[in-house]
Amino acid sequence: MRTKDAADLHTLSNVFELLGNERRLCAILCLRESEDRMTVRNLATEIAAIEQDSRPGEVSEETVTRVYVSLLHTHLPRLYEMKVVEYHRATEYIAFSNNSPAVETVVDAVTDEYPSIAVEATV
Repeated sequence: MRTKDAADLHTLSNVFELLGNERRLCAILCLRESEDRMTVRNLATEIAAIEQDSRPGEVSEETVTRVYVSLLHTHLPRLYEMKVVEYHRATEYIAFSNNSPAVETVVDAVTDEYPSIAVEATV
């Protein structure tokens, strides 16, 4: 296979790998909808509620903790590495970053095509 720019192909491959995980995609969608930074705990609560198809106040603390741990150890480092989020470890605040145009473009295209996956921040 020949491409004009192998770096672009590599970047796109990384974007699809990043967005191919439902929890990471959900985190991106939640953070994009939030007008401000949020704590990792609040993000975990949002994601747990979406995954459970319930409201944030209806999700068990055990479920939130499982999501929280997976965010801290698996998903946030990957999102940070791809410059999708800004994360402040000391305060545990996280915010969506516009520093990854490839991710932004793909997420925009996906949410335009499938508006039902868009989320509303509730925390």
